[in-house]
Amino acid sequence: AGPRKSHRCQNYTCFNIIALTLGMALVILTFIWVQSVFQSDNCHVHKKEIYRIIEKKFTTGGQVEYLWTHPAPLASLLKTEIPELKNLARVWMNKWSVERPGKTSILKGAAVDPVLLEMFTFPLAAGNPRYVLSDPTSIVITEDAAEKLFGHDNPMGKSIRLAGSVDLKVTGILKHIPAGSHLTFDFLVSFSIAPRIGADLSNWETCCYWMYAWITGQASAEALNKKIQAVLARQPGLLLVARILLQPLSEIPLYELRSGGFIT
Repeated sequence: AGPRKSHRCQNYTCFNIIALTLGMALVILTFIWVQSVFQSDNCHVHKKEIYRIIEKKFTTGGQVEYLWTHPAPLASLLKTEIPELKNLARVWMNKWSVERPGKTSILKGAAVDPVLLEMFTFPLAAGNPRYVLSDPTSIVITEDAAEKLFGHDNPMGKSIRLAGSVDLKVTGILKHIPAGSHLTFDFLVSFSIAPRIGADLSNWETCCYWMYAWITGQASAEALNKKIQAVLARQPGLLLVARILLQPLSEIPLYELRSGGFIT
């Protein structure tokens, strides 16, 4: 009986060690995940003042759905009617062909309102964030894209053809996109050229634009959300079946918007 008891004790001890090890591993992995979530977008200096504009709607089944793409004219309406939203940036993310003599690549880029580079902290290896997109013929590329397109040559001031027809000049080089930023891309161009690369900025039916608001001063998101609803309610031709809300940048990674969340 003695050896059998000893064998059972050994098995029990091994089981406890394995369970303890798995439990510790789970705790460590959970800690790493939580830490990564709360560090997302921490690289941006103005992170506490940046909000993503989202849409809250109810499906036919009564479920709550959150979306973050909007029609382009919404930005102009909000900026015109609500002074606190003057620093509102549109982002149209897509993939386009980028050409230079002897080299063509398909890269992920974004047409953005220039204020985006002041709003978000994307460090530049060359160029000034206030001015790199002030000229509609400008393009800002990442260091990775620069190496892919130009090798070891200095790309500043050189020409690039976008989408097979739009000639642009490199006015800035972005350092590697900071880890944790939910916005990632290979290049940025001014939103003013969006119609030349396929955008219809007058269409209320096409919802493919992200929007971010940089809110400084004493304005609160709650007060601005009420103003947004009031502005939309005054639009006679706008049959809106959803609410437009400001989502703090810190909340973006906490849950998948399409499956609901804690924004009310």
